[in-house]
Amino acid sequence: MRAGVGRRRGSGEKLSQSDFDLLVTDLCMPRKHGHALALEILNRPSAPIIVVHSSVENPKLIKDLMIRGVDDVISKPTDYRLFAVKVKGLTIRRRFQRTQEHEEQRELLRVSRAAIDVLLMATLDQTTIDSVSTNIQNDPVLASELLRLANSCLQNPGQREITSLKEAVCRIGRDRVCEFITDELQHCSEDK
Repeated sequence: MRAGVGRRRGSGEKLSQSDFDLLVTDLCMPRKHGHALALEILNRPSAPIIVVHSSVENPKLIKDLMIRGVDDVISKPTDYRLFAVKVKGLTIRRRFQRTQEHEEQRELLRVSRAAIDVLLMATLDQTTIDSVSTNIQNDPVLASELLRLANSCLQNPGQREITSLKEAVCRIGRDRVCEFITDELQHCSEDK
């Protein structure tokens, strides 16, 4: 975890030049008011966790900070063990949220690249089953799902296991492959 900068001269420059995970600020500081600093940092595209640690107990100011996106406001005097636990919890929660966002983006990209390529290829009459099945291999999840579909009771009543993507595409049919991918794309867009 990268933490903030401290009270030294030039810390404002350092704040504007780097990203960090956590900013702990007081409201009363010599060069810049903590409220203004928090709002400035909150306007960044990827704002860090912001915790205001202050002896100022103005309910309107605290409410304003919380509404604008400050993660927590902690009053002085401070129980530093509790403070550390809260900051650690905020950090874990933020990392989890970012991981979830990253996974959602990866899922969207996965569907967007590999599945759309296969979808476009499968709709062209001149595309061979070999080239469609080769492109399906670029997406292991799609390949696995299509093999599962090809081995289903409906598609494979004899229950002879199909392990080749080419055979799976032949069994399912190009139209059904297109329908399957289209359904997946629609499902992903509804989830977002």
